[in-house]
Amino acid sequence: MNDKLKKLAPWLVTAVLGLVLVAGGAKAAGGFSWEAVMDKVADKLASRVPDELSFGAEDGTHLTKLSVVDTLDVSSTVSISGTLNQLGSSIFTGALTSNGDTRAASLVKAGSVVTLTTSTVLTAAQICNSGVIVGAAASDAIAPFQVTLPNSTTLFADCMTTNGDRISIPYVNQSALTTTVFVAGAGGPLQASSTLQVPLGTTRILELIRTSSIGYVLEIQ
Repeated sequence: MNDKLKKLAPWLVTAVLGLVLVAGGAKAAGGFSWEAVMDKVADKLASRVPDELSFGAEDGTHLTKLSVVDTLDVSSTVSISGTLNQLGSSIFTGALTSNGDTRAASLVKAGSVVTLTTSTVLTAAQICNSGVIVGAAASDAIAPFQVTLPNSTTLFADCMTTNGDRISIPYVNQSALTTTVFVAGAGGPLQASSTLQVPLGTTRILELIRTSSIGYVLEIQ
């Protein structure tokens, strides 16, 4: 018998015995009530629940302590009013939203590497999902090497959903002979707060900041 069955065995035995005894007593007394039987069984079960599954409410809808040694699947919302201590790894397949301060001792931003070999228009996905963008224009490329930013409509629909959102992406200019020049995309104004060029052989940080419902700022640091 595995550990899970060993823990469940006392509960099941108690429930069966309680059901038999209560039903027998009720029948001998000339009356029978399933409600009374279930109340007795519930009382017996509650007295045998281990500490790690103790209930903090009479209706059994709140847990005061829960230890999970395998997978915990939740199909609805989990609300935690206190501190959540996560000792192992956590994997989130969707968006993770934090409405308060978030502190991380070590935060590694993952993402793909986007390599540009010709003048092009960046997509919203390339901005939102990339870890780094590399300019690698050939020696015969038309100077300057021009990269057009995505329009605000698609960019805001993908990841920059709220005014004040910002994204930072390293841009590495490994082109053979030319400077990279960034230009605005369609669908909303691009407010350039600094030079929009990345010189040959340098790395700069592209920082995009959403400033309104239709516009964003590009800073190259």
